[in-house]
Amino acid sequence: MATKQEQTDQAQQRLLYAGFEVLKLKGVKALTAAQIAEAAGVSKGGFFHHFPKIEDYYLFMLDQLIQGMETQIFKQKPASLVEFLQVSVQSALDMIDETPEMMTAIYYFIDFSRFNEDYTQRLRHLVKASLDKWVHDLEGFFPQGLSEEKKTYFVYLLDIYFSGLSTHYLVLKDQDFYVKISEQFIGMIVNYLEESQP
Repeated sequence: MATKQEQTDQAQQRLLYAGFEVLKLKGVKALTAAQIAEAAGVSKGGFFHHFPKIEDYYLFMLDQLIQGMETQIFKQKPASLVEFLQVSVQSALDMIDETPEMMTAIYYFIDFSRFNEDYTQRLRHLVKASLDKWVHDLEGFFPQGLSEEKKTYFVYLLDIYFSGLSTHYLVLKDQDFYVKISEQFIGMIVNYLEESQP
């Protein structure tokens, strides 16, 4: 028999998948509590039982998207920093090809922060925690003796690059071109790390 926590987790996952389905079929503006609840086959009250405010759901969905991307990259077991970066680029491009609605949802969730200070703080915390996790998860790929500051700069630089890459690719859709540019970027960023060694 499932515990109360397992039942909660299952219900939240069901609502998450329903939200992805709403995004895919109707677009980001349809991502409302009513539409998500209907797609999940639960009442609106059931939705709000698990997510008291719609922004709770948005942050949950964003967190799950970030975790899903990380899992997809690390399950391929990249053996070096260059391989990690190549896998990351290809995963980002593939995700946009397969589910472009995810990128528009991310922009929507970020835009929502302009109107709600509590949500803004929670969004910042979520993004910062994700970037800190990347600093930790990439530890084995960094050159020996690299300072914590340089590791953090590196991860933020990566995030900035992937944000720009995703926006460009979402609009221009030229995978060969962006893979080529990314190879140049990977070379530059590896040089940056090598030059940063003590």
